[in-house]
Amino acid sequence: MEAIKDSNAVFGDKQKLTKQGHDILDELCRQSEILNQTWFIVRQFWQMMLRDRNSDGLNEWISTVNNSSIPELQGFVNGLLQDFEPVKNAFDYPWSNGPVEGNVNKLKTIKRQMYGHASLNLLERRLVLSLS
Repeated sequence: MEAIKDSNAVFGDKQKLTKQGHDILDELCRQSEILNQTWFIVRQFWQMMLRDRNSDGLNEWISTVNNSSIPELQGFVNGLLQDFEPVKNAFDYPWSNGPVEGNVNKLKTIKRQMYGHASLNLLERRLVLSLS
């Protein structure tokens, strides 16, 4: 779709939309109050998470979502609340356990491929070779 120049345009800087994209977004938001509200709430989250990197407004944002009439976002918030401390840390700190999870995923994939066919020694060799 030519209306959007990049994937962050809608949630990030509205200036990155083409004229056609800007018109489409405005028209859709005019036609649907729920879409307008969703766009506003998601954009707030995007700004907190990616631009500000700060969890100061997270509790207020959660209250806004819970007071909205959007069940999908309310379900998302319920998931955030189950792991609130790690979510808050993801906003406030620049590091994550993503690289560790990637290596664990790679190990499990290799292990599944070899299930029943080889010993622990071969698994160890394949893992070391795949990481280098």
